[in-house]
Amino acid sequence: MDQSNKNIDVICIGRVGVDLYALEEGLDLHQVQTFQKSVGGTPANIAVGVARLGGRAGLISKISSDSFGRYLEQFLQENNCDISMVKKDPERLNSLVFTEMKPDGCQVLFYRDNPADLNLQLEDISPEYIAQCRYLVISGTSLPESSSRSAILSSIQYARKAKCKIVFDLDYRPSCWQDPYDASLYYQHIAEKSDILVGNIEEFQILGYSADFHPDSLVKHWQGKVEILIEKKGSMGSTVHWHDQVIETPAFPCYVKKPFGAGDAYLSCFLHYLCQWGPECLAEIATRASASAAIVIGERTCAEAMPSEMAIEQFLQKHLVS
Repeated sequence: MDQSNKNIDVICIGRVGVDLYALEEGLDLHQVQTFQKSVGGTPANIAVGVARLGGRAGLISKISSDSFGRYLEQFLQENNCDISMVKKDPERLNSLVFTEMKPDGCQVLFYRDNPADLNLQLEDISPEYIAQCRYLVISGTSLPESSSRSAILSSIQYARKAKCKIVFDLDYRPSCWQDPYDASLYYQHIAEKSDILVGNIEEFQILGYSADFHPDSLVKHWQGKVEILIEKKGSMGSTVHWHDQVIETPAFPCYVKKPFGAGDAYLSCFLHYLCQWGPECLAEIATRASASAAIVIGERTCAEAMPSEMAIEQFLQKHLVS
C-alpha cells in the first residue's frame, strides 16, 4: 500500500495525563513522601517516542484548561508533537496516576473519574487530519466511556477510508471497566478492524473473555486476522508475527528502575522504523524496539525518557556483540 503521500507518520488517540512518580525508591505508596511530575498516557508516550526519533507524530485528545493542561500542552509542543487536535475541556480534569518506584511488584494507582481525555466527541475527530497519517494508534484505555468509544470508532472509519493502517494497543486496565465482558466485546470489535495488534498475553486474553477461545489459541487466532501481531513478554522479550514469519527478540539485560513504560517505548520505536524500512526489516526493527524499551525502564519517567536515535545506536553498540 503506497503511503508516500502521508504527512504524519503516527497519530495517537486517547489518554494524555499527569503522572506522579515516587522519588523514594523501593517504598510502598503509603510511605512515599515526594513525587516527580511527568507526562503520562500510552498515546502521549508513543507520540513523544516517535517524535524523539525524528518521526512525525500527532495526538488527538482532550486536556484540562487549568495549569496541568498548560503543562501537558507545553511539554508536547517542546517535543515536536502536533497537538492541533488536542482540545481543551473546561469541565473536566486530566487523569492522574501515582506510581511506586520499584523494579517489580510496582503499584500504579489511577485517578480517572470522568477525565478530559474520555470526553472526546464525534465532532473532535477530523477525517482530514486522520487522512494525513500512515498509522493511527488506538489505545484500549480510550474505550470505557461511550462518547470516547464512538469517537474512536469514527476515527477508525476515517482511517480505513483514507488507507491508513490501524494499530490497536490493547492496553487493558481492569480498573477502568465495570464488566470485563463488555470490555471484551469492544476489544474484539476494534481488533477485527485493525492491521496491527499489540499486547501481552493477559491483554490478549480479554479478547477471548466473551468468546469460546482457549488462552493458548488466542494469539494464533488473531495473528491470522491482522497483518502484524506483537506479543510483549516483558523480561522474555517479544514475538512478532508477520504472515508466516515468527520473529523472536530477547529482551536486553539492563538495570530496571520501574517496569512500566517499556511497552510504549517499544511500540513508538517499532512504528518509527516500520515507517522508515517497511516490514521486510522486522527483525532489526524489533531489536531496536527492545533497545528502546530497555532504555526507558532504566529511567525514572516514561515520556521524558523516550530515547533519540543516537541513544538507541549507542545502546546497541554497547550491548550487541559484533
